Amino acid sequence: MSVCQLRPVLTMKAMDGPSSESALSFPLPENPSTELLNRARQGVLIDLDFVLHDIASAGDADEIRTEITRAAARLIEISIHWRPACDAEREERLAEERFRDLAGCGKSGILGEIWGIIRAA
Repeated sequence: MSVCQLRPVLTMKAMDGPSSESALSFPLPENPSTELLNRARQGVLIDLDFVLHDIASAGDADEIRTEITRAAARLIEISIHWRPACDAEREERLAEERFRDLAGCGKSGILGEIWGIIRAA
């Protein structure tokens, strides 16, 4: 098992804890959803606000600069993944609509069950 396989990736569950540090430090998964990216962005901003308040009260300019740079880098990373995530979700919705139109039966019946299996895969 490689080191990359042992390192956790960012998940919604990872961000459930009391600290928002995971939003800053865990690597993003290969194809993050907009929901994950939005929550990570919120976590970064919350962490930045909290950390900067604590550091600013201590007066450490270098540490403030480090935390701002770290948060900015993560926000850029989130922004880079945003458009592909939106496109993937839009394509999924369009594929579902096309399938329903083709099936002519919405989400009911055997074709609806098949679509549920396809989406779960």
